[in-house]
Amino acid sequence: MKIDDTYAKSPLCECLGSTPQSRVLMFFIANPVLDYDKTEIAHATGMARQTVYAAIDSLERFGLIEVKRKIANTSLYHRKSSKTTDAVINFNKTLVSVIIEEEKKKMAEKKK
Repeated sequence: MKIDDTYAKSPLCECLGSTPQSRVLMFFIANPVLDYDKTEIAHATGMARQTVYAAIDSLERFGLIEVKRKIANTSLYHRKSSKTTDAVINFNKTLVSVIIEEEKKKMAEKKK
């Protein structure tokens, strides 16, 4: 996993603010297949582990992510399949569509 600010620059974060919760949520939207521990999430999002711990607690509370399995004392998290998660994903897709339309308009104006 590459450390960068990709998740902080996502449409969701741009619209709602680049909070730790939105950055971790975007990480799971972008990486829906595998399970990740808190250290991996912190590394990928470029945030401190303590910050990620608090974000995970919040996202778990709202049913957006869950513990998939445990290896020894390490919890591995993944994006929970739920109506709430689907709604967030659809909202993010809508934001992407808005950005695409804005870019199309800009390109059309440059051609004039």
